[in-house]
Amino acid sequence: MDLRAEPIVVTMPQIEKERYTGQLIDLYTFNFAYLGTRSYGNDGGNFLIAGPNWNGAAPPGIKAVLRAQTQFAYLLIRTSSSMLPTSST
Repeated sequence: MDLRAEPIVVTMPQIEKERYTGQLIDLYTFNFAYLGTRSYGNDGGNFLIAGPNWNGAAPPGIKAVLRAQTQFAYLLIRTSSSMLPTSST
């Protein structure tokens, strides 16, 4: 994510029976936040990802403001599923 000009809003969906995580990593390879089941539950929500120079106010509906130490970051999504198809043979 390029955070130089402005923050980015990431929307995580509501997931009822499964687990997921979104690992936020800056360019120093520091894991600065996790989105998902263990951190915020399965309700989902809108998360504002901001760089180090952003000084604005979060808009309404933002569950959390998460700050990267660098102007670029990435988000790695992992999911798990117990709903794998079964073999019919």
